Amino acid sequence: APGSGMASAPNSTPRLRPARPEDAAFARRLYFATNRWIVERLIGWDEARESERFASEFRPEEAQIILLDSVPIGWMQAGEAEGALQLKQICLDPAYQRRGIGTMLLQELIAAAEAKALPVELTVARINLAVGLYARLGFRVVDTNALELTMRRDPAAK
Repeated sequence: APGSGMASAPNSTPRLRPARPEDAAFARRLYFATNRWIVERLIGWDEARESERFASEFRPEEAQIILLDSVPIGWMQAGEAEGALQLKQICLDPAYQRRGIGTMLLQELIAAAEAKALPVELTVARINLAVGLYARLGFRVVDTNALELTMRRDPAAK
């Protein structure tokens, strides 16, 4: 709605820009905001442990900031390893979820992997609502443990 600060214009398309080290605080805040309920439910929230985990896993050189109308609304981190494009994290501000933005960004990631004939792999908490999105986009479960699923989307056969 106009003046609400919420982007609702259909021609607003998210874009990505490379993350910089100074984006870490934004990425950490959003990671905590979107993942805290999952961590609390699965293993209990420990601020120090989660801060340490974030600090060890966030890599600006692999991350991109998701912008809508020049406003940061999320971030994603992916990199090539072990013959696959690995989606390490995607965090979208809850106010912008369920609008097709994550689907669009994942489809772009899949297309980039397809261009290199690479599968896309990710690990996700079993209780994360994104599991359904990943399944709709062609990911299948290839490994599991008590807390997480490892999912993979193979490149389309040529």
